[in-house]
Amino acid sequence: MKINHYKQIALITVLLVSAFVTGCRTPAEHRKLADKTAYAIVEDARSDVLQMEQDLFCIERPSITLRRRLIAMQDLPAYSTATLSMQELEKPQHWPESIISDEQQQTNSAVVRWNTDDSIELSLLDALQIAARNSSSYQSSKEEVFRAALSLDLERNNFRATFAGAMDSETSSNSRGEKKVQGIQSGLKTSASKTLQTGAALSGQIAVDLAKLLTGDRDSAWGLSADATISIPLMRGSGKHIVRESLTQSERNIIYAIYAFEELKRNLTVNISESFLGVMQSDDQSYNAQSNYETLLVSAERAAAMAAAGRLPEFQVDQAQQDKLRSYNRVINAHQSAEQTLNRFKQLLGLPPDADITLKREAFVQLVKEAEERSKEPIDLPDEHELIVTALENRLDMRVAAGKVFDAQRAVIVAADALRSEVSLLGSASTGSSRSLGSVDSGNAELELSKGYLSGLISIDLAFERTAERNSFRNQIIKLESSIRAAQEKEDNIKLQVIDGIRNIKTSRESIITQLEAVNLAEKRQSSTRLFLKAGRAEMRDLLEAEESLLSARNALTDAIVSYRIAELNIKSDVGLLQVTDAGITQEQPLTKLTATGNENNHE
Repeated sequence: MKINHYKQIALITVLLVSAFVTGCRTPAEHRKLADKTAYAIVEDARSDVLQMEQDLFCIERPSITLRRRLIAMQDLPAYSTATLSMQELEKPQHWPESIISDEQQQTNSAVVRWNTDDSIELSLLDALQIAARNSSSYQSSKEEVFRAALSLDLERNNFRATFAGAMDSETSSNSRGEKKVQGIQSGLKTSASKTLQTGAALSGQIAVDLAKLLTGDRDSAWGLSADATISIPLMRGSGKHIVRESLTQSERNIIYAIYAFEELKRNLTVNISESFLGVMQSDDQSYNAQSNYETLLVSAERAAAMAAAGRLPEFQVDQAQQDKLRSYNRVINAHQSAEQTLNRFKQLLGLPPDADITLKREAFVQLVKEAEERSKEPIDLPDEHELIVTALENRLDMRVAAGKVFDAQRAVIVAADALRSEVSLLGSASTGSSRSLGSVDSGNAELELSKGYLSGLISIDLAFERTAERNSFRNQIIKLESSIRAAQEKEDNIKLQVIDGIRNIKTSRESIITQLEAVNLAEKRQSSTRLFLKAGRAEMRDLLEAEESLLSARNALTDAIVSYRIAELNIKSDVGLLQVTDAGITQEQPLTKLTATGNENNHE
């Protein structure tokens, strides 16, 4: 079989055009291609392992976020443009153009709901959605999923057919002989390689040369050659489970990253809810302190009037004044504590702590009302065993811990394979020849398979020296034991979380019942003591103690209600009854309705 001169020219043209097209992608096009590949991997993995409808996964943050708008509209200090967004950064020299994605050019739809020139008021749902766009930990976890997808794509690339090409051209002049010889030598090499999942490696290369004399008779000649090789491992390094181990691990790593992202969404939701309620609790304590101060202010004025009328000793007036001053100091501390709690909450959302933001009290008022109503009904919780079983089935971090045991088992298998002798079958074939200025007179080269060169080789490396491999094998066994202990510890921690969660929710509920009764008693005591003082049957100290008891009872009731709600969220998160979308929308299943999501994708 021969390839004539015209076919050689056509082949060279095709190779040149292909090399030019594939080598002319811009950085923006490379980014889009990477995004398209990674997002496809993520969506496939999420649909497989989560088995529920999910939002469209995207790691891009819009250019106009609430954080950026707050800084701009409320004229908040910022050190540099880095605090705004990547789009606002000053572009250094040689910065690639047009690498900002279309998603980053968009404006966060949640931003336009508020007039950020003034103070904005957030509900708990608002806070959760804002955190999904602004929280640093939330964004980092999403990016870990994306990076795992890119790593998986790279591992898959090891088993794809890959192509490479190189061109060179040389001009030379030789004056050493009788005649001066000048010429041009140009060459183009293209190669392809592929590794099969069985371990066999295939590669091939086509080389085209052109030698052209610029002196004498100006002869020219084409060189054309091709070669192919194959390598097949027969012992060490053979077998699909060995060859594709790094690919298998990358496939599992993206599942772990997705599980970690889902767990972070749950944990972040609980943390934000707890922080939101903490702000509400601080506000409520501030309100109670202010109310107590105003009441003591009136009591101090009444005590002064009664002392002026000779109905009250002067030392009792001093007591009232002292308690009034103490209450005023409590008001200042309560206001400061509320401000600090709110600032920490803003930071948790990824917003500037100096931004003018307030929180809506409607959710807290509703929570108090529901808590009072629930306290009248018997608590209905599944038994401890049922909750633990559901938690072990639903918890994604438990699946990761168990999955890593299986990973460690595979690592032992790979390490054991490395102890074997290495036996490889090698084969090669080549045909054609190259041309240089010294062989121009040989004419154009042609591919003739009948005149090709074939060779075969068996390579054997006996396992005499395997010290490093032996130690690696032993270390992998130790790592397996360590992963088993980690899985056991994770299981025990989940059980302990459920047991503690049941205890906390029961204790908090009983505390609500007790504190509701304590508030009622404190209010009655305050009212009756005030009447007794007016009738001269009680002292000012009795009224001041009654006021202090009422303040403590109200704060304790608020604490019990918040503790109950936090305990409820924690146990739902621990059991896996808290589902959170990528946008921050939370869906809670009641504790009386246990639904395991299954563990079909648990280990293998």
